[in-house]
Amino acid sequence: MTSTNILPQDKWELIIDFLGPDTLSGPSRHYPSLYACALTCRSWLPRAQYRLHKHVELTDLRSTELFARTLADSHSEHCARLVTRLEFWSLQRDWETAGVPVTGIPFPPSLIPTLENLVELRFACCTVSEEHLATQLMFVQEWAGCESVQTLWLDGFTFDTLEDLTHLVWSFPLLEDLNIFQTHWRDMGMPLEHPSVPGCCTTLQKVELNDITLVKQILPRLGNAIQTLSISQTWDFLGEDSYEALCALLDLRSLTVMFSEINYQWLSAVLSEVRSPHIEELILYFANGLGRGQDFEALDISAKEGLDDVLSNPPFENLRRLRVVTSGNDKTGKSISLAEKARGLLPRFHTRAAIVVELELVYTAVLVRKSKIRFALVQVI
Repeated sequence: MTSTNILPQDKWELIIDFLGPDTLSGPSRHYPSLYACALTCRSWLPRAQYRLHKHVELTDLRSTELFARTLADSHSEHCARLVTRLEFWSLQRDWETAGVPVTGIPFPPSLIPTLENLVELRFACCTVSEEHLATQLMFVQEWAGCESVQTLWLDGFTFDTLEDLTHLVWSFPLLEDLNIFQTHWRDMGMPLEHPSVPGCCTTLQKVELNDITLVKQILPRLGNAIQTLSISQTWDFLGEDSYEALCALLDLRSLTVMFSEINYQWLSAVLSEVRSPHIEELILYFANGLGRGQDFEALDISAKEGLDDVLSNPPFENLRRLRVVTSGNDKTGKSISLAEKARGLLPRFHTRAAIVVELELVYTAVLVRKSKIRFALVQVI
C-alpha cells in the first residue's frame, strides 16, 4: 500500500485545501506547498492545480511571463478555466532591476479571452516612473470589456483625465464591486455621456474610494445602484471635496467613512448628504491614520458635536449597527473599553441599535510588498 492510499481521496483533497486556503490577499505564500502536492502523484495533481489557479497573484514580471506560458501551453489549456481571481502587482524594485527597459508586461492580450471564469481582477502600480506608469496603464486598458469580471481593483495609478478612468470602469459591463485606492487623475477631461460605453455601472453595488483625487468628481459617474460605499478624507492640497452625489444613492445600505485625521466637520458633511431610507450600518474607520488614543478623542469630539442626534433622526432612524474599526490588538481590552465609551457617548443610539468595536492590525507600508515566489508551470506528464 502506497502512502497516498492511507486516506480516501476526498480526505487528501481536504488537506490540500487546507494548505492553500481561500484568502483575500497573499495567496502566493501558499504556492510552495501546493507545488509540492502537485508533483507528489497524479491523484493529487487536479486538486493542487485547482488551488494554484483559483486565485493567482503575480508579484513580478518573471512570474507573469511564466503564468502566461502556462496558459498558452497545449497541455494546460484547462488551467485558464480554473482562474477566478487574478492580481498583477508591479513593484518598483522589480521594474528597476529588470536589466532591460520594460516596454510591456509579458502577458499577451490573446490570452485574456481564455480566462472565461475570471470574476475578480486587480492591478497594483507600485512604481514612480512615468514611463513605467504608461506601460502599466496600456496593459490595464487591454482588459477593458472583459465581460466576466465582477470585481475590479485599481491601486496606485495616475490617469491623465478622469474621463480615461471612467471609460475604463464603464467598459466592464457586469461590474458589481469597485475598489479604487491611491489613484488620481490630472484633470477632469471632457464630459461623458452614459450611452457612449456599455455597462455604465448599472450593476455596480459596492464601491470603495480610498485616497483618491476628489470623491465629488467620480462618485456621480458610478451609477445610483450602490448599496455599500466606503470613502476616505481627501488631502487638503487636492482641493475641497463635497458629497452631494450621496443624495442619489437611495438604495444605500452600508456606509464606511475612513478618517485620516480628527475632523467631525468632514464626517458631518458626509452624513448630511445621505438620503437612503435603507441605511442599516455606519462604519467609522479609524485604523488608517489616527495615532494612539486619537480614536477615543475622535469619538468624544463627534459626540460633543451632536453625532448622537444625527444618528437618531432621518434618514438614520433605521440604522441598526454602528461599527468602530480601530488599530491595535486586544491584549489590554481596548475593544471593550472603547465600546463602553461609545455607548456612553451615544446613549440615544445605543438604546435602539448595536455598537460594535473591531481591532485591526495595520502595517506601516500602505502597499505591502508581496512575496517573491514565482508562478511556474506545474504539470505531470
